Amino acid sequence: MATSETSARTAAPTRVGVVTLAVIVGVAGIAGLVSGLGQLRTAAIVVGGLVVAGVAVAVARQSFAWFVSAALVLRPVVDLTATKGVGIPEVMGVGVLVVCVAWLLIHRAELVPRLREPLTLPVVGLVVVAVLSALSSPMPLESLPIATGIAAGAAVYLVLIVLLTTGRMSVVHLIGTLAAAAVVPVLFPLAGFLGVQVSHEKDGIAALKSVFFLSNNFGHFLVPFLLAVVAMASQAKGRTRVVLLLLAAVLGFELLQTETRGAWIAAVVGIIVVGAVLDRRVLLGVLVVPVLLVAFVPPVTERVTSTLPDPGEARSESSLTWRLEHWTEVLPMVRESPVTGVGLDETQRRTGKEPHNDFLLVLVEMGVAGFAVYLWFLGTAVLVGLRATRRVIDPRLRVEPLVHGVTVALFGYAVAFIVASSGENLLENVTTLWVVLPALAAVSWVAHTPPLGLVRARRTPGALRARLSQKWVS
Repeated sequence: MATSETSARTAAPTRVGVVTLAVIVGVAGIAGLVSGLGQLRTAAIVVGGLVVAGVAVAVARQSFAWFVSAALVLRPVVDLTATKGVGIPEVMGVGVLVVCVAWLLIHRAELVPRLREPLTLPVVGLVVVAVLSALSSPMPLESLPIATGIAAGAAVYLVLIVLLTTGRMSVVHLIGTLAAAAVVPVLFPLAGFLGVQVSHEKDGIAALKSVFFLSNNFGHFLVPFLLAVVAMASQAKGRTRVVLLLLAAVLGFELLQTETRGAWIAAVVGIIVVGAVLDRRVLLGVLVVPVLLVAFVPPVTERVTSTLPDPGEARSESSLTWRLEHWTEVLPMVRESPVTGVGLDETQRRTGKEPHNDFLLVLVEMGVAGFAVYLWFLGTAVLVGLRATRRVIDPRLRVEPLVHGVTVALFGYAVAFIVASSGENLLENVTTLWVVLPALAAVSWVAHTPPLGLVRARRTPGALRARLSQKWVS
């Protein structure tokens, strides 16, 4: 009898949480539609009210995990209001940063042991070098918003690490949150049939941008979700596999419509890694499908062959030739401030364009110190992803299938992120950071949690929570 009552009490908050998150997603979708119709003020009111409601629910349930979940789900939707300069997304980022830092200070005794994790230090290091770069910039007030965005992503990462390792949030909860964050961006293009603007012109062609300010953002946003779906589909059977393959087709179609070649390449690289780990047949598909698309789909053919445009035509901002010329123009700036860099966003202020290369951007804007920390971060992310992947494919551990597939997918994405960074600016993309860093928090948990916690990833009962806490404190 007591067991039944305990189960009912445990299930009730879970159901409340699921319903709350579903309401958040639904209202966020309405807010997105309103903003898409151009009623910016109404959208701002709806989003602001939703944030307040999320905080109220979190306080009422005494669960900070659901506040973080609400913030992660809302963040892409808020991008509907994004404009050049400081806007609602930046204000939301500052608000989340303040709340998360306050929470971390309150729980500093639980945070300190987690600083020993391999990935935590480079994440904190990114914040340090970003702040130093902003302070050394000739226009600090113009650089600080970018540093604040990086700090907000890092603060969310640290909060998630504490929540996961102390059992206040399960890794399945976090994965579900990230999946919920993709619902509105993936479905929003359907609003195009109602006359809502879901694309913009890029290089003379229409590129799908969904809720984001630019199609490049949407393209790179889709990549980790596509990899996760492909990974799970390779291990699923029956109807589940069919549904996952259909979902992968939808995500792949939208990715193509973004006309973002860097995201296309990242997706191919990530799927190659996933196939090498889980199913060699996936490798055959990733080799055949792109070739067929390039050969028989004219828009894809034109986009790929236009990498080196006709000299008689206006340059394409994504062309390889233009990038090389622009990199040559930006690189000499390193000599001005080799240690801390010339300042965040300084290259765009001077040249009118970002370098479209994170390695160059970090070297120029954050100096040698920032470049070293960035390489440290990327290398550690791959190594932690590799360790996590080795654990989930270990036949001696009966890992949750969802955790198994997503972990391998995120390892593939860690590799793909390096490739994408060589041709895009992802580090300073706040929206991307709010997906990448939370995903890496999940991977870090999988890589370092005790075997018992990994096997019982769906929930963390009291006894297991105590064992996990003892492990991290000792």
